[in-house]
Amino acid sequence: MAWLGFRGGECLVRAALRGCWDRVRRAGQGGPIVFVVITRYHGGAFMVFSKQLNERIETAALEGSFASVIGGAPAAATVFAREVKTRTQAEPRMLKLRERLDTADDQQAAGIRVRLVEMSTAIRSQKLGEVASEFDQIHSIHRALAVGSVDRLIPAMELRPYLIDAIGRGLARDRRSDASDRTTSAATAD
Repeated sequence: MAWLGFRGGECLVRAALRGCWDRVRRAGQGGPIVFVVITRYHGGAFMVFSKQLNERIETAALEGSFASVIGGAPAAATVFAREVKTRTQAEPRMLKLRERLDTADDQQAAGIRVRLVEMSTAIRSQKLGEVASEFDQIHSIHRALAVGSVDRLIPAMELRPYLIDAIGRGLARDRRSDASDRTTSAATAD
């Protein structure tokens, strides 16, 4: 049995996604593949540890962990950039400063523009955090469980017994599969 530590970013930086999957596949030869989400499960890990690629994978997650194809912060910065910009511009503090800018003389306008840029940066950061949090709440580990990306949620206190049982189930499944293959091979040879 092979134990495989996987850090999605590390693996994806060093090799293509296919190379990561090959590592997982090789690690699972001769034993079950049990994948446990400890904190976050995003991007490459979400795809590599998929039942679509290998039905032998059993995936569990600790309660309180997160799962999605993309994390909330990257989603807010890329996928929902327009929403973040809209919220930033609609912020009452920004609207108030813009109103002051519209009525300011040239000397006052310069100072207000500097303040507007500073405030915009701070508010954008706040809005990025809000959108990221909303995304993470929707794309929760519970949603991953509901759509079948995760087989079960477990409390941290039950991790060790779960792993023992999962490996036992996987080994039993492999033995049944091997016995079935031998029976099929014997029947075909006759």
